[in-house]
Amino acid sequence: MCCNKVLIDNVFMRNSDDCIALYAHRWNYWGGTKDITVQNSVLWADVAHPINIGGHGDPDSPTGETVENMTFRNIDILEQDEDDPPYQGCMAV
Repeated sequence: MCCNKVLIDNVFMRNSDDCIALYAHRWNYWGGTKDITVQNSVLWADVAHPINIGGHGDPDSPTGETVENMTFRNIDILEQDEDDPPYQGCMAV
């Protein structure tokens, strides 16, 4: 499992990339991602997306890589400033 039972609560994030990025495997971390809650937070992405879900992973992996059971509540997105049109938008799924 890449990531399991994570709570991100009451944070202010200003990043020069994705603020919250949820994937299946990437680099040396293998498996799926599940039971993620992001709440009561403020996100500001100078580049890329404030929220990015499912951009990586291997659908043919025998480990069953899935991204599931995610909850986002009470999230304020202040800014998303991306000049490259394919990467514009507050959320990428």
